[in-house]
Amino acid sequence: MNSKFLCFAAAFSMLFAVSARGGQIAADPSDFEVFSDGGVGGESLTDMGVGDTGSGSPNLGRRSVVRFSLAGLSGQSVQSAILNLYIIESRKDQSPAPGVITSSPPFINPGLGDTQVIHISDYVLPNGGAYSSASLGNNPGTLIAAGAQPAARQVSIDVKAAMQQAINSGFSFVTFRLQTATETDGDNNNDLWFFASGDATDPAQRPFIEYAAVPEPAGILFLAIGAAAMGLRRGRGHASK
Repeated sequence: MNSKFLCFAAAFSMLFAVSARGGQIAADPSDFEVFSDGGVGGESLTDMGVGDTGSGSPNLGRRSVVRFSLAGLSGQSVQSAILNLYIIESRKDQSPAPGVITSSPPFINPGLGDTQVIHISDYVLPNGGAYSSASLGNNPGTLIAAGAQPAARQVSIDVKAAMQQAINSGFSFVTFRLQTATETDGDNNNDLWFFASGDATDPAQRPFIEYAAVPEPAGILFLAIGAAAMGLRRGRGHASK
């Protein structure tokens, strides 16, 4: 069979034979809590609160920021990406009132509306400005619906669009803010979720993104053309002997 045909056939098949890479990206341990008064929780916390807190008058809104490294994903086309978070505990109308504390499923909902995941700019160090920083778009949306009582510890949400945007923008991390739709109910009690953080003692509880990705089409085409050219050069070399 003609060697040129074989070279181009092999190159063409390469366009469709590039297998997806994938795996898990664990949360960077630099995740942190941030409060509506500009206060910031330490990076070494093993959990992160989302909701409001009664440790002050009036209540403070309480949000968390979690980051995931994109090292090695430059030029990749994300096929799927799911953010997974592990619920440690939920609290409603608690402290100083007894309220309700739930440490196993089903978890009581704090009652502050949808628990949302917002795509934001990266914060390498804890920064109070992260509390209300602008969305970059492609927000994943509702992680836990208002009134829902999760029947399992792990909750998940699709973050494909946000991850692709971060890769295309050349970011080192894709970063999310976890928050409730209602900042606070003003009752001076705790109403919040506690999720395991990137510093959780048990690695299996730490936030992670499970993903699959392939090189961008232009990159695949470049590889295919290179393979075809290499084959043709080798073919000419054999013919001259």
